[in-house]
Amino acid sequence: MRSVSMASSGVEENLKRLLGPLLLVLIFFLIASYFVAMVLGPLVFFSTADGLAVSKTPIQRLPFVFLGVYVDVGVSMSVGMLFLSIWFVFLVCFFVASVVREDVFVSFEKLRSGAMVASFRNYLLFMPVVAGFSFMSTLFIDLFLEMLGIPVEGPKIPGDGTGEFWELRRFLSISYAPIVEEIGFRLIPVGVFIVVYLFLVRRRNAASQAGGCSRRSLVLALNFPDKAKKDCGLRSVDGFGFLRGISGGEWVVILLTSVVFGLAHFPFGSWGPGKFLSAAVVGVFLGVVYLAYGFFAPILLHWFFNYYFNVFSLASSYFWRLSGVLFLVFFANLLFGLFVFVAVVYTFVRRVWRKPESKPPDVL
Repeated sequence: MRSVSMASSGVEENLKRLLGPLLLVLIFFLIASYFVAMVLGPLVFFSTADGLAVSKTPIQRLPFVFLGVYVDVGVSMSVGMLFLSIWFVFLVCFFVASVVREDVFVSFEKLRSGAMVASFRNYLLFMPVVAGFSFMSTLFIDLFLEMLGIPVEGPKIPGDGTGEFWELRRFLSISYAPIVEEIGFRLIPVGVFIVVYLFLVRRRNAASQAGGCSRRSLVLALNFPDKAKKDCGLRSVDGFGFLRGISGGEWVVILLTSVVFGLAHFPFGSWGPGKFLSAAVVGVFLGVVYLAYGFFAPILLHWFFNYYFNVFSLASSYFWRLSGVLFLVFFANLLFGLFVFVAVVYTFVRRVWRKPESKPPDVL
């Protein structure tokens, strides 16, 4: 049995040596593609005739989300101004992702030296992993539901497929969703829960004259809940991992908001009935990265699903040479996502079924 175990570990080490450089290349290709996607959005809106024309049109109402309820609010701005505002928020989120918790260059050195898990303290390097795993999870769920005859089609946006500049208007709508929906589904319900929880911890600490959990921690809690929990002496994802660093109450709030997030797509949304399950699963991922890294993380993960692939598709309709890039980006995400999915499932199954090794008898 020991020889089999040694042979198995030897195979795993060889696979790590072979796959390590490939995974490193894929991770950095995907991160580079994120920044290319960021450039393509303004390029389409402000360097094409259609983009310039639609950018001048006025917007009078915008939807906002509060506890899962969509409310239209009157505004006065142009399409171009709205897109620039959305794009700027994404840009700030990418900047914060590169410096929060650990500088991206420090994490890069860890990744280059083979310490893959340790390098994921930086969200910019971790984003391809969580994006790939969530992408493949939703893909498998959608395929399974379609095989059962449960449609997942959508979304059906008013004016979709008709009217002038409908492709650009659709892209604007789905690009706006990551910001407003993450405020309504993550920041308000999950973030407020964390703030109240830490406030109670602070009061308890004050009563028992224990240290930690300052007012600064409460202020930080909405944007950086894991950092605030760590300051209060509570278990954090940074110190204890995803499973032990998220409390039972936090898991309950994540699951509840994920169910509401799924319902927002169906039956109250404009997708097919099968979208409820995949949207709810994505909601769990969004809630987890929010608690682990901060509010910028779910916005960027949501950006991956809404903006990222769609901007390559939209840009390729105006710049035909980008069609090959679109295929390459999709294939790279599919390949890396499949590897991450298999690795996570394999690790989970191995831990569940692994039996503790029996100790050899003492030699007298």
